[in-house]
Amino acid sequence: MRNKGTKTSNVDLNRGMKVVRELDEHKWREFVDNHPEGRIFHTPEMFQVFARTRGHKPRLWAVVDEEDQVMALFTPVEITLLQRLLGRFASFTKRAVSYGSVLCACNMQGRRALALLFQAYVNQPGSRPIFTELRNLSNTGCIQSMICEHGFEYEEHLNYLIDINKPPEAIMQNIGKRTRKNIQRGLRKGIVKVVEARSPEQVEACYELLQKTYKNAQVPLADRSLFETAFQVLHPKGMIRFTLANVDQTPVAGSVELLYKDIVYGWY
Repeated sequence: MRNKGTKTSNVDLNRGMKVVRELDEHKWREFVDNHPEGRIFHTPEMFQVFARTRGHKPRLWAVVDEEDQVMALFTPVEITLLQRLLGRFASFTKRAVSYGSVLCACNMQGRRALALLFQAYVNQPGSRPIFTELRNLSNTGCIQSMICEHGFEYEEHLNYLIDINKPPEAIMQNIGKRTRKNIQRGLRKGIVKVVEARSPEQVEACYELLQKTYKNAQVPLADRSLFETAFQVLHPKGMIRFTLANVDQTPVAGSVELLYKDIVYGWY
């Protein structure tokens, strides 16, 4: 869902609630942990990762009630990109991405809090991103119409959900026949060794593989500081996993997964 800065009329939705730009970290984490749609992108830890990543500035918007309990949460990340014009001149553009979208309490008061939050966000003074994108990781049906009322446009997208409680053999059957044969052949020969990266050097090897892949696909890749910081902040808490596949001690493939609650999120 994207918003290009459309302003809404002023409607008093306060009713004992207020918009804040800072939160007690314990209350913040508790809200996300207990929310059924809370994802790793909503956590204080992920906020820290983006805050220490070059070209990224996370912002915190929240609504609390009279007892300072969190009712709605929004953590867009402002991303600055250098774009070349006519092959010579360059300019900086800023967009905002809300990974995991928004959270609000699962009741009418929570929806009112979210409306108040968006009213404050789209009417904020000063320089703003050219657009804001909400990357929904759960069903937003109950709040979608309200979000659209604040200038966002809904676009369909595709998420792949894989139930890994099934036996490995059953999961393999969902992979293409040719690819499945290649995997089985490699496993039989024992030429591929899959390991978890546990050192900065291995994380760097994983990033170099991602660089080659994204360059071939002509898709921009986040700065290496994102991965270095994610390893420093998330790895000690068991919230991230870097995986490398080696052939004869040489890294040939890599992946990065985010781990939170009962979900493994294929990040890169």
